[in-house]
Amino acid sequence: MGEALWLSVKVSLVSLPAVFLVGLALGFLLSRGPRFLAVPISYALQLAMILPPSVLGLYLLTALGSAPWGIGRKLLFSYHACVLAAFVSALPIMVQFSRAAFMGIPASLEEAAMVLGRQRWEVFFKVLLPIARPKLILGIAMAGVRAMGDFGLTLTIAGNIPGRTQTLPLYVFSRAEVLDMRGAHLASLVLLLLGLASVLMLSRLEGEKRELHP
Repeated sequence: MGEALWLSVKVSLVSLPAVFLVGLALGFLLSRGPRFLAVPISYALQLAMILPPSVLGLYLLTALGSAPWGIGRKLLFSYHACVLAAFVSALPIMVQFSRAAFMGIPASLEEAAMVLGRQRWEVFFKVLLPIARPKLILGIAMAGVRAMGDFGLTLTIAGNIPGRTQTLPLYVFSRAEVLDMRGAHLASLVLLLLGLASVLMLSRLEGEKRELHP
């Protein structure tokens, strides 16, 4: 189990910086950007969350398999495919939290900062980001749990190769498949505790929000 756990942690740590940056940019775009861009991006992200992971994985498998110069084929069924699966599965969650964080900031704050002579980049980094920080931190935490817990997408494009692409959820599946229920339950407990921690963080944030805005 240790090898699968370490691979899951490594995959999450590698994918999360990209998840955070892309999710931050898309969340800001969805909250402030033009409608002709925001609407199709929003629909695409919603589809990514609604579609069964096996279906999404099949589309990724097809796209990577037909990529030029064989780049996609080299990526498939490798550690990098695990990272890609984690990124795709976690991104919609980060975007949701990022969008909610920016949507909750009144436009009047931006306008006041601009009137005081602040540049747009200063308004973003010195006004919007500090206010949005709590939800962004929670978003990346929830996205990390989702990345670490992905099963269907990882199985479809990376396979279930012990020591190479077998993450913790795939380890649970493999143990249950051979009726090693003790091993399956032990690995499941790790994922359960991670999920519980994220739920408690969300509950705490909501509690603090209610105290500030009774």
